[in-house]
Amino acid sequence: MTARCVVVALVLSCVACRETRSAHDSARAAAPPIDTVAGCRQTAGVRPDTGIGVGSDAAERWQRTLARGVEFSCVIAPGTRMRFVVAGDTSLPSVDSIAVYADAASRRPLQVLSLEEPSTDLPQPYITDYLSAIDLDADGYGDLMLGASWGATGNTSYLVWRFDPRARRFVSDSVLSSVFNPEPVRGRPCIHSFSNSSARDDERALYCLRAGRWQIDSLEQHVWDREHDVVVHSIHARRGDSLVVVKSETVRDEQQ
Repeated sequence: MTARCVVVALVLSCVACRETRSAHDSARAAAPPIDTVAGCRQTAGVRPDTGIGVGSDAAERWQRTLARGVEFSCVIAPGTRMRFVVAGDTSLPSVDSIAVYADAASRRPLQVLSLEEPSTDLPQPYITDYLSAIDLDADGYGDLMLGASWGATGNTSYLVWRFDPRARRFVSDSVLSSVFNPEPVRGRPCIHSFSNSSARDDERALYCLRAGRWQIDSLEQHVWDREHDVVVHSIHARRGDSLVVVKSETVRDEQQ
């Protein structure tokens, strides 16, 4: 074989290698890191783009690209940064798993988190907090939150996995995965949640972790009685094993 033939063969071989790279390797080949939110930064994969219209063909193409794999580096504890690859099926498109790696150099995942929730949405291109690591239970370790749905009234839900430092694994938290807009309370194993279904109907709750279980410590609600054009405002507080009503008032709907 001549020297020229050897060079051509090497070039073709390299091209073939590039074309058969896995979705994981493709995600790693993207642009430099960009900061996101709460302990995580995106290191590879398609980036948020506020210039793409919601529901457009471009948005669908963006989502299909995201499903091929998007990578994040997240601080789980001081001095401990883990790598996460979120990937799925480009034909639907959908996301079905998160591979957890010990660090940026690891090739074999420590754990694969399955997304079994059928109502999990893919984010629109403008979403910038798709994956975050927040200490929700005040144990000093970041817990993983993956955006699952984004409601028109501002109700955002997440799939939540809390970090178990003894096992060094993430464990699904069904309670926190079922609330909207969870926010940690500094210094306490508690979170605030907020949701609304209209300008007159809303709910705020305080959940606290006790003996390994989340309990509602307090609850405030506004419920619109459409038939009588009034809003019922109630406040509930925990007394022992029960939530009791400590205040209830009915006020005329001023927005009519």
